Amino acid sequence: MSDRIRELLNRNLQEVFGEGDAARRRAAIEDLYTDDCVLCAPPGGFVGRDALDKFAGVCAQLILTSHLCLMASAGNFTTPVV
Repeated sequence: MSDRIRELLNRNLQEVFGEGDAARRRAAIEDLYTDDCVLCAPPGGFVGRDALDKFAGVCAQLILTSHLCLMASAGNFTTPVV
């Protein structure tokens, strides 16, 4: 695999699907995808940057929620005192 392909795959994973900040995620989408991009993923196809952004935002939240649940179940998470 070429270095450029590896870079694009890593950026896509980290900056688009792993990014919890909406503005940073959108900037990465603008940089990495065309206006008419198509994403084929369950539950169907998504067309355009707005649809990709919405789908990636949901994915990022699921990743964060899953990570927090794993930390809590392992005893590595404490509730902050307010």
